[in-house]
Formats: sequence, C-alpha cells, structure tokens
Amino acid sequence: MARLLVFRGETLDREIEVGRETFRIGRGEQNDLILEDRGKAVSRNHAEIRYEGGRYVLADLESQNGIWVAGNRVPFVVLDPKIVASVGPYRLMLEVDPPTDAAFAIPEGAALDSNDYAELAKTQVRPVEPMARVTPKPPPPPVTAGPKTPVPKVAAVKPAPKGPATAKGPSTTTWLIAGGAAVLVLLLAIVIVRVARGPSAPVDTTGPQVQGMIADARRLIEQGDCAGALTRAIEPALSLQPGNAEVQTLKTTATACVPAPAPPQPPPPQGLTPEEITAHLQSAADAIGRKECEPALTEHITKVLEQDPSNQQALDLKLKAETCGPKTPVAPAAPTVKLAVVIPPDRGGLEPNSGELDKDYQVRVKAMRTRYDEALATLASGSTARAITALEGIARDAGSRYLEVTPKLTEARKAVAAQALAEARDFEAKNEYDQAIARFQRVAALDHDAKVDEDIRRVQEKKRQLGLKACEDAKNAYAFNRGQQALQFYQQVIKLLPENDPCFATAKQRIAELGGR
Repeated sequence: MARLLVFRGETLDREIEVGRETFRIGRGEQNDLILEDRGKAVSRNHAEIRYEGGRYVLADLESQNGIWVAGNRVPFVVLDPKIVASVGPYRLMLEVDPPTDAAFAIPEGAALDSNDYAELAKTQVRPVEPMARVTPKPPPPPVTAGPKTPVPKVAAVKPAPKGPATAKGPSTTTWLIAGGAAVLVLLLAIVIVRVARGPSAPVDTTGPQVQGMIADARRLIEQGDCAGALTRAIEPALSLQPGNAEVQTLKTTATACVPAPAPPQPPPPQGLTPEEITAHLQSAADAIGRKECEPALTEHITKVLEQDPSNQQALDLKLKAETCGPKTPVAPAAPTVKLAVVIPPDRGGLEPNSGELDKDYQVRVKAMRTRYDEALATLASGSTARAITALEGIARDAGSRYLEVTPKLTEARKAVAAQALAEARDFEAKNEYDQAIARFQRVAALDHDAKVDEDIRRVQEKKRQLGLKACEDAKNAYAFNRGQQALQFYQQVIKLLPENDPCFATAKQRIAELGGR
C-alpha cells in the first residue's frame, strides 16, 4: 500500500492512499487532490501521479510554477520515501508499506528492492518456511594437475634356475593397477563431498559500496553538481546494481537538473585568400578615384584590415578614404523597444493599448489583479453588495472573460437576490405593498432566472383591493358628515389606487374640500 503525505510548511496537511490509477493534483475542483492556494502558485491542473513499471511517477502538466526537487525544477520524478517534491507551498512524499502477507514470505537473509515488491504483488506464491541460516564452510582446495603418484620401482628379478617351483613377489603390472585405483578413489571422494555441500553462496560485496555511492550522489545533487553526481556516483552504482530503484530515481533527478549543453558554435569564417585581398585593395583604389570614399572604406579596406591589421597598402588606402570627401552621415540606431507581451484574459491578462510598452502593460496587469483579489476578499467577508460593485467594475474594465469574474459576479448577485426575495415576502405579509413590489423588482434585476412576475401581480392586486375598500369607506364617512374620518380614507386611496382609477380623482377633490393636502 502507498500513501501520499502532503505537508504545508512543517505541518502534515493530509495523508492520502494512492492506487494504480492516475492521480491528478491541482487547485481546480476536478482534481483528486485539491491544493488550495490563494497565491496561485498551484495551477488548476498542476501535476499527476502515474503508476508505471511498479513505481509512482509525479509528472508536471505544463504548470506555470512546475515541480521542484532539491532546489531544481524537474519535468517528472520517481517518488520514493527519500524524495521530497515541492508543488507551490506544498511538499509531497510517498510512503510505501512493505508486503506482510504470508503469500509473499521471503527466505531469511534475502534482500528485495521496491521493484521486487511490485513483481511479487502480481504473482501468488505458496507460503514457504523460513530457511535456517547456514554458515558456509570454506570450499576444499581445488584439485590441480601435479606429478603422478610415484610407482614404486620393482627390482628386476633374475630368472630362477630351473628346479622346484618357488613363491614369487608382486609384478610391475600389479603395482600400476593398484596406484591408478587409489587416484580414482581420491577424485571420487572429492566430487561426493562437493555435491553434498552444494554450491558455496557468493558474498555480496557491492551493497556497502553502492550505498556509499548513493550518499555521494545525494550530496553532489544538493551542492548543485548534478553532472558530477551522474559520472562519479550514479553511473558506477548502476554498473554494479542495474536494477536498484533508488539509484534509478537519483539518475532521473540528476539528469533533470544538468544544464543543457551549449549550442554548437558555427565554424570560424574562412580568411581572405591573397587573390581576394588584392582584388579588395584594387576595388578600394578605384572607388577612391571616383570619390566613393565611404564604400571603399566599409566594403573593401575594413575587410582586409580585419584579417591583416598591418597591411601597409590597406592602411594607406584607409587614410585616403577618410580624407577624400565628406562622410555619409550615419543615422543613430533606434533604441530597442519591447512592446507588450499579451497575456490571455483567462490567465489574468488585459487587452493591450496601442503601442503600449511591456513594462507599462505589466503594471496594468498587476493593478487589475490586485482589484480582483480585493473583490474576492470582500465577497468572502459577506459584504456582497460591495463585492458586486467591485466585480462589475472589473468586468467592465477587463472584460467578462477575465479570470473567474463572471461566475463570481453571478454568485454574488444570486446571494443578494435571495436576500431581497425574503424581504419582499416579509413586507407583503405586513401589507407594506410598495416595499414588497420594490424588493420583487430588485430580485428580477439581479437574478434573471428568478420568476417573480406572478408575485408582483399578486401584490399589486392586493394593493388595489385595499384601495377600493378605502374608497368605499371614505364615501360612507363623507355621506354621514364624518369629515375627518373621510379625509383619512381618501388619503389612503391616493396611496393605493392608480391615477386612472375613477375613485382617485374623487379622492383628490374631497381632500381639497375637507382641507387636507
């Protein structure tokens, strides 16, 4: 199992398990790991972790600030517990648990690296009992060719005189057969002993040496000598242990930080031949004779003197060319002007002004970004109305495609519209119909998706009905000579009914008659 440890500063921010699927990292909400960063050092789609060949690779997705390892920007890095990769203000480390299942039991004394664990995870192996540690005995000395076993000499036996048979000693043939048999028995015994012992286990002497090379490589990378780390430590370590995952990771890191080789220099220009020098000097003399002094100097004499500064004929012609006529005035070189390098609006850029210099353009871009950040801070603080005013100004000056100004403005307007809708319903419940209608109209202006036309018609009808009732009450009070009461009802009619209503004109006349205003 692998876990991604995410640090912010010196604090562990979170711990996430990663599998073999591609794992995306960035500031956008579509990522598997969302790294919030108001400073925008983390891009929306910054990087991803891929599982390749039993290893986890952190790859940059062409982000603006990239991935950094040991102070160097790298396009990708193989993660392991000893590698720390920086993404904006965050630091990423991979923590891998070694396998513990009995199905992956390893004989005692065996050593595995991370690639071996990955391979074991793909194959089911029957559990095996741990092997007892055996101290190897020194092998017997090899049998080398040497002088043959000496055969004892047998004294010549003189023939016995004929007579009665007598006992004889062993013959020469008998001694030779006996000696050969002894040698065969000795060789057979050596073979049996070696087979019984089995092959001697070789002693691995490269482990400590490779670890020392790894330590040297890390030190050289930290010092910025990536080329030295490759040549003096990493490549020798790979020659001893080609499959060492830690050395392979260091090679990736060092290769990424080695500076690119300088482009090949063009070959030096070939010098003038003696014939060409003679031709240039003759052409210069002819031009001076025609009073074409400046071309003679620039097109012929100077070329000869660049190759042969001590050429006396060229020096004499130079003096004549400089004094034979007026020089052609040379216009001063126009200063180099760097025009604005345009940045797209969705990345915080602006439309450039005509002929605007890049330094002035960058000042405007920075100022607009400050306005945008302040507007977002105002929105987050709850001052929605102020945020709407600020965001509308940014959309007007920088365009509706500037960063996320359009969705942020929509979000703020909907929040204010929701508040206005609640206020409208409250005013309606209190029979304060003019206030309710004004709030419903504000909702419609802020949120075009809101359906409030029916609400406005309902409140207007309630207002009209109340006005008609006030009109009827006013007529009754007037008929019974209750002037003060009639005046109050007629004043309500003026507030509740439209001017085209017949009772509106009557109310105006009676108010004047009763001494009202």
